[in-house]
Amino acid sequence: MRYYSISLLVVVLCVFPRIALATITIKGTVLTNSNEHYFAYARYLRVPVESQNGDVWDAANDRAATELLADAKLCQIYDSMFAATRTFAFSGDTIADAIQAAQEQFTLRSEATSKLNDMNTRKFFWYTNDKPQAVNWVYKSEWDGYRKVQTPFLHQKANTNADEAIEEVCDGQTEFRGECYGAIVICIWWGQYMALGADRFNAKWPATTIANGLSVGRVQTNSTYAAKLITRETNASDQGVPGDWFYMRNYNYIDVYEKFKGNKVLLPSSRYFWQGENVFYTGTAAGVKKFEGLGTLPPGSNDEGPVTEAQLRTQMRNKYNSHFANIIAWNNNHPANQQLRVNGQVVLALEDKPADNAKLFWQAYDRIHNPP
Repeated sequence: MRYYSISLLVVVLCVFPRIALATITIKGTVLTNSNEHYFAYARYLRVPVESQNGDVWDAANDRAATELLADAKLCQIYDSMFAATRTFAFSGDTIADAIQAAQEQFTLRSEATSKLNDMNTRKFFWYTNDKPQAVNWVYKSEWDGYRKVQTPFLHQKANTNADEAIEEVCDGQTEFRGECYGAIVICIWWGQYMALGADRFNAKWPATTIANGLSVGRVQTNSTYAAKLITRETNASDQGVPGDWFYMRNYNYIDVYEKFKGNKVLLPSSRYFWQGENVFYTGTAAGVKKFEGLGTLPPGSNDEGPVTEAQLRTQMRNKYNSHFANIIAWNNNHPANQQLRVNGQVVLALEDKPADNAKLFWQAYDRIHNPP
């Protein structure tokens, strides 16, 4: 089912910004747009590690030439952090350690968003897949002795290696049953694995018991939990950085479903999971903000992928109208005293107009934070 989360926005460029709010700090140094800070800090975050070599890099005196080595996704992450209304602070025993910490978060964000697009492209983690015969995974339903299978109750088996577990669910060879909430969490694990490497990733998720392995259901951890995910939560009042996790809520979808579930005439389908959409903010394309969740589908397209805010709202509005078509038809054909209501409101089709678009809104939760 599509579960709670978050989403929002930002204008970013893949050129080093001329004017910014300077909200990135490296071991206490607030970064500016100066050449000194560019060569000492920024280029390490904008250029892929594997490209940090050669004559141009070693000379460290030609900013324009060094920028030709930069990666577009890393640039968007840097530029949007640099222009954000919040501070991104990276620390360590040395400046090199602090830069490494920043590089790890950049890698996490880049790899997580890429993996979600991979899921949408190949559908190895998808709504209609069967429960897999997985080597490293168990469903909480099995763990608790129940038959119900939902991805939010997916756990790494005890005494398995976290790197092997995340490789299994992300390599596309095994088709896992999934939904948007689980996809976001799994992609964050993948990004963390790519950022930290196998040894450090396994140390964070030791899985000596099922309770301290990877778990789709456990993302709200306390401030002292050692294996907290190294990503950054935002909220609906902030501007986005690629890799931020958001949730757009679909009006009163869950209330309608809960009131009429079991009524095969009014709700004939067996699949209702569009109460909202968990998405990553993925950056801008041609100046337009884009978001991607599992199954986000640009109208008129057969290929899931990044969508605009308006396209996401259209998709959810269409799902609402389609899934509740029988209830809507009943209300359209009956007088007010016979119409079906939820929380006092008549269930009607959502239209592409300001009043109805306002019913589908970004909803934020304190969920995942960036540890020191």
